[in-house]
Order: sequence, then structure tokens, then C-alpha cells
Amino acid sequence: MYNSVCIFGHDVAFFNHGRKYFLLLMVVICGIANESYAQRGNKGNKVTVEISDETRQQSARFANGLIAYYASDYNNAEKEFRSVIAQNPQNASAFYLLSRVQTARDDHNGALYYIGEARKRDKQNVWYTLEMATICDRMGDFKQSAKLWEEVCKIKNNNEHYLIALSNAYLNLEKYAEVIKVYDRMEKMLGTTEGIVEARKDIYLQENDVKSAVGEYEKLCKLYPYETRYYVQAATIYLTNNYPDKALPLLEKALSIDKNAPEVHLALAKYARDKGKSDDQTRSLFIAFKSPDLQVSEKIGIVRQLYVDATMHKDDKEMKNCRKLLETMLAVQPEAYDAWVMLAGIQLNRGNTAEAIVDYEKALAIDNSRYTVWEAYLSLLFQQKNYQEIANRADEVIGLFPTNAAMLYNVGQAYLKLVKPEKSLECLLQAETFAYENVLLSNIYNAKGDAYLQLDNKSEAVKAWKQAMKKGLDNPEIRGKIAAAEGNK
Repeated sequence: MYNSVCIFGHDVAFFNHGRKYFLLLMVVICGIANESYAQRGNKGNKVTVEISDETRQQSARFANGLIAYYASDYNNAEKEFRSVIAQNPQNASAFYLLSRVQTARDDHNGALYYIGEARKRDKQNVWYTLEMATICDRMGDFKQSAKLWEEVCKIKNNNEHYLIALSNAYLNLEKYAEVIKVYDRMEKMLGTTEGIVEARKDIYLQENDVKSAVGEYEKLCKLYPYETRYYVQAATIYLTNNYPDKALPLLEKALSIDKNAPEVHLALAKYARDKGKSDDQTRSLFIAFKSPDLQVSEKIGIVRQLYVDATMHKDDKEMKNCRKLLETMLAVQPEAYDAWVMLAGIQLNRGNTAEAIVDYEKALAIDNSRYTVWEAYLSLLFQQKNYQEIANRADEVIGLFPTNAAMLYNVGQAYLKLVKPEKSLECLLQAETFAYENVLLSNIYNAKGDAYLQLDNKSEAVKAWKQAMKKGLDNPEIRGKIAAAEGNK
């Protein structure tokens, strides 16, 4: 598996060799003729150059090969470059382009062979070395690619991209000390950057060297003493590795810079939790949740975990805190759909049905497309016997879920409760079309029978109830309805 450390917002895949290859190919094209040109004379400022027929033929074949290659006509490209080599076995450029042809075919072994032949013929060409290193990376031969990238970096010693490629080779070899050395070389070239710090920190943590990992962020703290996030990141490493007392001075420093920074208070909440200070944890969380700068997803994740823990331990106080945290969050981020849904769920679990309905309505006002929310919301309205509200939203529900049998059945049931049999049958007949499970079908048929009875159409009612029985709904109630309708009490 090829690992890649991301630095400066990109990884080793950043290489856009196209531009470099274009420049190289221009040199190649010009160089082919130069290898065979013979200078015949020099009179004054005029130079007389004679080009042999063989050289002309080579140049033409080479040009044809390039045209075919860039047209993705690899068979003809290969044919032309082989012809060039047949005439001039020392033509390194033709071997190089044969390697490119094999790379395009995903034949890495073939590509490696040809680039090797190109390097034998032109040992000073750094682009051939770079290409060979790239091929070795693709083949997973990181031991060889590391050697090649070292060669490239010695020649091109002012290009951080090649150092990144070298570090990735060492990373895949799990030679972490060498990776660090490469990052040190990058730092000398570019100065201390967040990308280098992050990459080097990851290596130190891989080696369980917490002190050195923290030291990376301490460099940034010195460079940017008023950036609270670097203090927090350093403290977080200590907290994650069970050194809360070492984290506290860093967090206190960050707090002195910005007492309202949400990331500082989140870290302080973690510190308080680790030290068993639940009240301090809650206090820090409330301060963090008052900030609109803290992402909704992060807040939701925190509350979700707190609520799971509170439920597991049956901690009523923490359950209340979860509700209050969501309410605090929604005061500054009222468009947080997931927060309203979670708040509704918490209200429901605490038996606050009316409040849960209001919270679901808030969520639906933001995004009315989610079936699960509608399902929960309509179920609560049924429990509250608020059939009119279901009827009020019927057009919206049916428009959103025109083929959802369960949703259509629910709306039909609401109309039935409101004694609007025509409306009920309209929904139930539509639901029947899209229902496949016997349980749902039996309920739909039962409701159809009740709707027909409201219309005083007993024959259709009996027919529908009997269909319900065939689908498995066989109980004294439905038998009694059939008997009553048929006059056989």
C-alpha cells in the first residue's frame, strides 16, 4: 500500500510532469539532429551545417512517434520509437519515450526496463532518474525509489516536491528516522510551516514520542504566540496520551489570549473530564457551545456521546445537560437541522411529547425531505390525536412521498379519524398500489373497510375486511365488523 504524507495541501501526486516532459521533449527533438549534425565550414559569421538522410529519417520517425503518443496511439508510437532505436541504439530519448508508452499501458515492468536503458545511455539526465523513481513508487519498490529520489534531490536541491516524494518512500519503508531527516531538510528550505509540523508530529506519535510531537507545536507557538489553536493542539496531544497535568499550562496560556475561544473550552472540558470534574466539564462545554464558530457537526457529536453515556448510567442530570447544550447551540445556530432532531428525540425520551412535536416541526421547516423525521412526527401527532394537523400537511406529505405506502396509509388513517371517507379512500387506494408486505396490506384493507362503512357502502366494506383477513388480520374485532355489516350478529 502506498502511503502519502500530505504537506502544503498536496501529496506526492502533485507532480505535474507534463510541463517538465514537454520541455524535455523539446530538448530531445532538437538534440536528435544535433547528435548527427556535421559542421562543414565556418566563413565569417556564417555556419554551414549538413544533415544526413539518416538523421532526417530518425527525426521524422521520432516526430511521428510523438504525435502518435500524444494521440494515445501507443502501438504506432512504439513502432516509431523502435525504428529510431534500430537506426541508433544509443538514442536515450527513444528509450525514455518507450518507457512512457509502457506506463500508459500500465506495464510498469516494461516501463522500468526502458527507463533503465535510457539511463544507461544518458547517466546525467535527472529527468530519467525522476521517471524511474516514480515507476518504482508505482511498483511498490520503495527501497529502490528512495535511492533514486535521493539522487534527484541532490541535483535538484531546491525543490520541496522531490523531498516530499523521498519522505513518502521512507515512510513506506517505515524508516521514520529518515522521514524526519527529510522533513528537517524541507524546513531548512521553506522555514517552519504548519504542514511540516503536522507531518513530523504524526511521525513522532507513530513512534510514541509524545514530547517531540508536542515540541513541534511549541515551535509554532513561538512563531505565532497569539494563535490559540497551536496551544490547544499541543495540549490535545498531552490529553490524548493521558498527561492532563502537562496540558493544563498550555490551555491556561491559550485562555489568557482568548477567553472565549471555543476550541480552548472544548479542550478544558476534556481536561476536566479526565480529572473527574464533571461540573467544570459542563461549564466549559456551555461556553464552547455559545460560539457560532464551533461547527454544528462537532457539537452534535459531543452531545450524542454525552447522551449515550448518560443513558447508559441513567444519569438524569447529564440528560438534562444534553438538552440544555442543544438549546444553547440552537440559540446561536438555529438552522442546525440535526440539533432540532436530536433535541426532539431527547424530549421524547423524557416523555415531553408536545415539546418533541415542536422540535420536529422546527427541523421540518429547515429540511422537509427526510422520511424518518416525518415518520416520527406523524406518529407523535397520532398519539396526541391531532389528526387535523396531519390533514393540514397531507398535500405536503403526499407530494414528498407519493409512492410510500406506509406514509399514505398514515394520512388515510388521519382522514378516517376526521370522518372524511372520500379523502381517506383516495390515500388508501394509492397506498394499496405500492404496498407489498402482508402486515401493511392487511391494515390498509381494514382501513378501507372502515372508510366504506362511513360511506354506508357495506358490501365494499365487507369485501375490504375479508381481504384484510386473507392477509393475516384475523381477530374478533374484524370478524365482529363483518358480522355486523352482514346482519349476522
